[in-house]
Amino acid sequence: MEIKSRKEKGVVILSVDGAMVLQEEQFPVMKRLVQQLKEGEKMFVIDLGKVTKMDSAGVGELVAVNVRAKQDGAKVHLANFDEHVGKILQMALIHKLMPVFDTQKEAVAAFRDAAVDDVDPAEALEEVGTE
Repeated sequence: MEIKSRKEKGVVILSVDGAMVLQEEQFPVMKRLVQQLKEGEKMFVIDLGKVTKMDSAGVGELVAVNVRAKQDGAKVHLANFDEHVGKILQMALIHKLMPVFDTQKEAVAAFRDAAVDDVDPAEALEEVGTE
């Protein structure tokens, strides 16, 4: 798995490329998040657009990332996933833990929206469940 990071409008975007599954290197997304937290970053989008496969270890890492971010006063949004990953996230009820968006652009914009707490993160997953 490869993780690239960049900053857009004050939001760190972590783009994951590859499989989010049980692997030798544990919690690579968490390691990158912790690096960014140490640099003072507080707003993150995890872009799952290039995730090829996800298992319970991948879901667990996303939950752990969200918990760690909250402990440090940061927020994490998930975005840009395919139907397979969307179904896994839906089954895991991830949308109840953190905001989920169809696109990276929507996820970044939500940080700038004063009413981000009014956004229904389940909307991004509803379409996946009906296809």
